[in-house]
Amino acid sequence: REKEKEREREKEREKEKERLMMEWSKVVAVVVVVVVGIVGEVEGLTCLDQQCADFPWCDSSKSAADRTSALVAAMSVNDIDLLVHGASNSIYVGEISGQDAYCIPQLNMQDGPQGFRCQGDVMKPGSSTQFPCGLAIGSTFDKDVAERWGKDMGKEFREKGAHIQLGPALNVARVPVCGRNFEYISGEEPFLGAILVGPIVKGIQSNSIMANLKHYINNNQEDDRTTVSANLDETLQMDLYIPPFEYGVQAGALSIMCSYNKVNNTYACENEETLTSTLRGVLGYQYWVMSDWGATHSTAFAANAGLDQQMPDDSFFGSALVDAVNNGEVPESHFREMAFRILQPMFLIGMFDNAPTGDYAADVTSAAHDADTREFAAKSTIVLSNDDGLLPLEVGKVASVAFFGSAADFFLTTGGGGSGSVVPRYQVSPLKGLAQALNADLPARPNCTVVGGYDFVTPPELSQSLGTPDVDTCEEACYQKWSCAAYTFIPPSSAGAYGTCWLHRNATGQTPNDGYTSGTCPPQPQGDKVQFHLYDGSNLDDAAALASSVDVVVAVMATTSSEGADRANLELPSDQVDLANAVAAANPNSISLSITPGVVYMPFADSFAANVLMVMPGQEEGNAFADVIVNAIPPWGRLPFTIPYKDQAQPFTPEQYPGVNLQTEYTEGMEVGYRYYNASNVPVRYPFGHGVTYTSFLYEDLTVHDMLQPNRTVTFTLYNAGPRAGVETPQLYMRTPGGSPTHIMSQLRAFEKTSLGIGESQQVTFALPDRALSVWDTYSRGYRLYNGEYEIFVGSSVNDIRLSTFLRATLDGI
Repeated sequence: REKEKEREREKEREKEKERLMMEWSKVVAVVVVVVVGIVGEVEGLTCLDQQCADFPWCDSSKSAADRTSALVAAMSVNDIDLLVHGASNSIYVGEISGQDAYCIPQLNMQDGPQGFRCQGDVMKPGSSTQFPCGLAIGSTFDKDVAERWGKDMGKEFREKGAHIQLGPALNVARVPVCGRNFEYISGEEPFLGAILVGPIVKGIQSNSIMANLKHYINNNQEDDRTTVSANLDETLQMDLYIPPFEYGVQAGALSIMCSYNKVNNTYACENEETLTSTLRGVLGYQYWVMSDWGATHSTAFAANAGLDQQMPDDSFFGSALVDAVNNGEVPESHFREMAFRILQPMFLIGMFDNAPTGDYAADVTSAAHDADTREFAAKSTIVLSNDDGLLPLEVGKVASVAFFGSAADFFLTTGGGGSGSVVPRYQVSPLKGLAQALNADLPARPNCTVVGGYDFVTPPELSQSLGTPDVDTCEEACYQKWSCAAYTFIPPSSAGAYGTCWLHRNATGQTPNDGYTSGTCPPQPQGDKVQFHLYDGSNLDDAAALASSVDVVVAVMATTSSEGADRANLELPSDQVDLANAVAAANPNSISLSITPGVVYMPFADSFAANVLMVMPGQEEGNAFADVIVNAIPPWGRLPFTIPYKDQAQPFTPEQYPGVNLQTEYTEGMEVGYRYYNASNVPVRYPFGHGVTYTSFLYEDLTVHDMLQPNRTVTFTLYNAGPRAGVETPQLYMRTPGGSPTHIMSQLRAFEKTSLGIGESQQVTFALPDRALSVWDTYSRGYRLYNGEYEIFVGSSVNDIRLSTFLRATLDGI
């Protein structure tokens, strides 16, 4: 009988829809095609169009919830189905079809978590900014940088016509070799991600586009990611892996992506425990969950479990889902709730009230974003050591510098692979960046000889390609690499696309080729202050001879990673390490620069006077490095992970990683990253939160205020006792009372950036609300305080504690 009544109600809705369609026949008859770039794209009508004005959901005086309810009530099951799956033949990585009958505009989604990924010629690779990666932003320990990073990226996504930026990525780096760790802002600490995600979401969504929290949940390895099961208990899940998503939900993120893997043997995108019980029940999330691309595995089971949208196609949520609704497998009320959760964010960001804007083929780069990228990358750079004060380098005290390694100039590693990749229109090499910083008289533009109708056919080890709009930009890209001798610009194969810029180490192999434009560029000019040299060969004796002849040596090493596979190990390439060791032995004034996607072994570190680390810093890599080396921007970054000694890295059993029979057991519990090293008393090379400055700071007078109140604070006085102005990153760690599940270890709960001039002091305040002190309680299914004394530690890293005290959070032991 209930089914019969529901069918009658559905007939009434169909009649109402038919009446509306008759009334608005002109709307239905018109297909609005907005031509963007070179490809036609159906964008859809909005409530600003005359034909839509009388729809009740187009009344902007009503709340988003009321408007959404009115629209969902008017839609048929078949029309709702168009909302809950991706459309085919999209220019963007994902698209939800617009529906003119209801004035629902098309919804465009695009990768990625650290910039707009221009896939395919029509999107013009090189027409968006390659920002520092998510883990680099984690390295800043800076909420202001995080918000500005999100705001800049969101602006480019909107200008490219996207309504959803598929990021930020939040997962905790349980496995140091995970191929996507460079995307994840959390590093090995959930509260690092939790504290930074709010500003990032705010920045992205300030552009009237949606942020997308991913990958929910336990996407902690790339090997076997589509089939492996992450097996863990509820307390571990809620205390270690959920907090970044919890805080992202609190920040108002309007969409979430579920992950490929299984959780306790149920796929994350059809897991009622994680999607409904935890995400909607405990965290109070109100908006929609989309699947990762290809991560949907069922129809009714997934929909009833809490998945709202299949991406990128309709293999499970197309006609099969309509049938499931019509036959009662999926309650229609639930199906309409899915639509409500998708549509309400579209109202909230103004999609119905503003004509679609943006052009996927637009060049959205700008001088302002280049400058911001440089600043963000510099502030993510971590000075790991600075023995005998070699840094900062100063003009007048250094006459010659030699760079070593292929990563120093021509073959740069500025970003990772997969959906987190962005093709830059240029890259600044560390050599070129420091040469410009120490020689202000270098010319700003190249002086190349242009040759039309020719190509330079050189082997792959002597060539590199970028996406660029024209010959001039290609020539400029060549100039940003000290050793670039020639370039070739290949025009686009279709009108409106970008061409390809090939950079060459030498000008040999000149071959006629109509339509190509090449240029030969003279050696980079030397400034009159500091002379620069480059060696990227393999003869260690030659390298050592050059190293011994200059004032300062810089050895650059780099490795990368990508979505889809984990790194084989934590090693930097052996040939690069051998070269670094050879030049460090030849000159005591040596600097190592390691460019990585995360944790690496650094057995060479003790041989260098200074060690610097950058995490996938983006297109301004070289300028950012130079800014820190010359103190234009003081050392800012801190390690978001632990760098272990090679023979003492955290061990994983095969059952723990990569898993046996596609079962990964999280039996290490909370002992991930620094928690393991501290709980096991294992020494490390550089601890979590570590980073040195060019000055020194004193910590004094630690005090707890309003101890028993939910708005309690902890304060102390920070004093710059060193010879230079600088930036300190004081961090607060806490240990819960005895009897709590996490009592054995201290854990990060707060941090603040503090800039002080010479001799200045400032009171630093940490907020410690109840949630920061709480741990998960399975009995009440909530976070709770424990009765007893909490230990509070304040310092410059997890292993450099300067002050400590106790606080009691409760009197009644709840």
